Amino acid sequence: AIFFGFTGTPIHEENQKFKNTTATVFGNELHRYSIADGIRDKNVLGFNPSKVVTYADTDLRRAVALKMANAATVEDATSNPEKKKIFYDYMDSDKVKMAGYRGKDGKYVKGIEDWIHRSQYWLDEHRNAIIKDIADNWVQLSRASKFHALFATSSIAEAIEYYRLMKASLPHLNIAALFDPNLDHRAGIEFKEDGLVEILEDYNRKFDQDFSLTTYNQYRKDIASRLAHKRPYEHIDRKPDQQIDLLIVVDQMLTGFDSKWVNTLYLDKVLRYESVIQAFSRTNRLFGSDKPFGTIRYYRYLNTMERNIN
Repeated sequence: AIFFGFTGTPIHEENQKFKNTTATVFGNELHRYSIADGIRDKNVLGFNPSKVVTYADTDLRRAVALKMANAATVEDATSNPEKKKIFYDYMDSDKVKMAGYRGKDGKYVKGIEDWIHRSQYWLDEHRNAIIKDIADNWVQLSRASKFHALFATSSIAEAIEYYRLMKASLPHLNIAALFDPNLDHRAGIEFKEDGLVEILEDYNRKFDQDFSLTTYNQYRKDIASRLAHKRPYEHIDRKPDQQIDLLIVVDQMLTGFDSKWVNTLYLDKVLRYESVIQAFSRTNRLFGSDKPFGTIRYYRYLNTMERNIN
């Protein structure tokens, strides 16, 4: 099944406006040192991003072409001249790209992935493929669990669902989850609270702790210290059973958190602009020969993410 729906309003470029404003307030730029300079000078690691296919481009393109032609099957689309033209236009990668882009006139041109609804990525087919990819490559990427990984989802509900799936499918890994614990009165509050309690109880049992919803901030600090091998976990690498192998997050820990022991970021969400660099940079702290680069594996809207990364 393929789900359809425009994924969001394109974000307009504001770079020149920003430059003009900052120049007015602060004066001309004195010096610039970008992440590219840091990589060149070997102050931080480079990145090795890989897209991992859970839905083939040809399948997505065919599904969108059929939808736009208002046809149930390829035979139906090609038997009607009007439907046939629409179908083949969308099947032609020269006419419709997989990822949207801005034309020379500055207007946004939709790509195939703009017609794929985000619910496409809520299906078991997609999630099971991700878990299989993590399992198949874990020993190699983590250097036999020497390093830790982050797994970023698009929502708290997805984080909870992935936590439960991974707990069942990857029992040999120590998995935790961290996200905004606030409980409001919107739909899904019971699901979120149950998920939080389950995650905390599992963590307490696994690591001999006693955290609760009222001490969630201490739980967050304990996770950060455990991942960074900081007090009281300076020598936790000698106790593999006390390490967090994989931390599931939504937005937290994707900015402002540094640990040379994190070398892999798994993404089942789409990032744009500075969010790409912020998230990727969780993996780029220097370590040694066992960590030649930060590894990124992404699974959702692959061509759109590749465009954003580029």
